[in-house]
Amino acid sequence: MSRLFTCTSLLRPSMYLAKRPFSISLPKRYAEGDTGSPRLHGDTWTKREKAAEDLYIKGREKNIMMLLKEKIAAQEAVLEKDRAILSALEDQYGHVVEGTYDTAGILEAKGVEGAGRMV
Repeated sequence: MSRLFTCTSLLRPSMYLAKRPFSISLPKRYAEGDTGSPRLHGDTWTKREKAAEDLYIKGREKNIMMLLKEKIAAQEAVLEKDRAILSALEDQYGHVVEGTYDTAGILEAKGVEGAGRMV
């Protein structure tokens, strides 16, 4: 029996050696063009859906713009309040010099030409 097995194996080549892996042997195939996508100009349902989405987005953007305008108005009110305080301080003490104090307690003026360091 071993001789019969040997003869048939010599006459018929092994199928396992000739096979390649399945994943490498077949190229990937993709859909072509507009397969499965909506029509170019769309039908009534597509147009209605797009209009509803556009309306929702515009409403949301309008709400965001309204909130941002409210925040800007609040910040402008705070800025006006700070300007009023600065004006009152300038009226009381004269011109207020902007700057920072260094470690020795000396004011380093900013924005005033020729002022340098002020005591």
